[in-house]
Order: sequence, then structure tokens, then C-alpha cells
Amino acid sequence: MTQTVAPPSAPALVALSADPPGSPGRECVDRLLDSVRRALPAVTVPDACDVASGWGIDTEPGGSSSPAEPGPAPVAAAAVLELVERLGVPSILVPLSLSSRHSAMRLPVAGGGRDEARVADPLGPDRLLARALLVRLRQAGAQWGDAVVLAAGDTSAPAALAAAEHETALLASEWGAPVALACTSAQAPSVEEAVSDLHAMGADRVFVASYLLTPGPLADAVARSARQAHAAGVTDVLAGHRLLVELVVQRYRAALDAWGRRGLD
Repeated sequence: MTQTVAPPSAPALVALSADPPGSPGRECVDRLLDSVRRALPAVTVPDACDVASGWGIDTEPGGSSSPAEPGPAPVAAAAVLELVERLGVPSILVPLSLSSRHSAMRLPVAGGGRDEARVADPLGPDRLLARALLVRLRQAGAQWGDAVVLAAGDTSAPAALAAAEHETALLASEWGAPVALACTSAQAPSVEEAVSDLHAMGADRVFVASYLLTPGPLADAVARSARQAHAAGVTDVLAGHRLLVELVVQRYRAALDAWGRRGLD
């Protein structure tokens, strides 16, 4: 991917991850950020562990701080602001999440007369993720004509369900064969139900595409469910795919463009 050189006063890129330090998921995040640093050599990208695991800064009027998706306890806005102030430059916070309601938010630093941090859109849904899933399906042995189940995480929030449905449609347009949605909440069929439904509709082979960023208990549960449902195969998580680097850079640059140069000089 072509390197993008940002202006000298470009905001830092602070990744928000729910993967706890020392976990396989956090190791994947660390490797991802190493690649992002190479793609954005003029941008400060602090280590993921500089922000405690878990995050959830509510942006809805009257809302309380709560995680966008179930997981570790949320990071208080004050902790994020402390990091921004310690960096000494404005920051763009990029949620390493496949769906979130935390976009387009501003975080004023105490004592400052301008916005010093802004949250970018989450990584999903996006066509780049569908193309990454396509590669993962091929790696798992899927062939054209095989049916696919997109296995998402918790979609109990309406916005998260809508995002997963959007990604399902994107993957179907890339794959060219039936793609059904499954998730870990009651708002969509389970992996077992989705695989069974596709078999009942005449699908000979059904593959499960793990729509998760990093390995961990949820990815393990999806793999177990796929095996129990007699799926023909299940993909690896998205972590490690080169398109994730491109997507993080795109989210950063889009937030930077939307922010403009106001208050950054």
C-alpha cells in the first residue's frame, strides 16, 4: 500500500481496542498498529496498551458511558483525554470495532479552547472487509457456489444489527452466492440455525465466515458452533489481513478531512 505522508501537525492516531493486554487479540492489534505506523510515518500512533482495554464513550444525547458492544469495562473519557494531553498533539481516535455508535464525537480537553480529539467511524461495515472475508473463505476451502454464513458478534443494539446486515449484503455481492447472517444474540439466527437453514434450502456445502477482528473466546465459540452445525469449514478472523491496515488508514484520513485544519495549526 502506498505510504501516506501527513502534514507535520497531523493529529495522532489512537486506536481504541477492547482486547485486554497480553491476550492473542491484543497481540494482533499491536501487529496491526505496527503496519499502520509504516503506512503513516509522519503520524504518531501510540501503543495500544496506552489506552486501557475496553472503551465506551457514549455520544448519544443524555446517554451514559457504556460499551458499544459487550466486553470489558469501558474506558472513562478522562483516561482517553489524559492520553491525548500527554501526546501533546490533537488526536483522532479510531475504534477497532466492526460497528459502533461512537463516531463523529468531539472530546474537549480541560482548559483548552478547542477540540483536541475526535472519534473516527468504526471499521465496519465496509466493502474492504467483504473482500478480506472473501480471501478468508478461499483460504478455508470455499469455492464459488458454496453457501456462506456471516457469523457476527453481539448485534443486540439496532445499529450493530444494521451494520452486520449491511456487511452481509456486501459479502453476498462479492461472493455471488447465498450469504446468511448469524450472530451471538437473539436478534439474528445462531450459527447452527443459519447453517441448518441453508442446508434445508438445498445448499450442499456451507462455510462460516467469522466476522470478528481478533481471536478470543467469541471466535472460539463461532468455530465450535460451525463444527457442531456440520459446516464445511470456518474462516480465520480478519486480523492479519493487509486490507485492515488500509481500512484503518482510510478511517483516520476521512476523520482528518472532515475535521479540516480548524484548530490544528
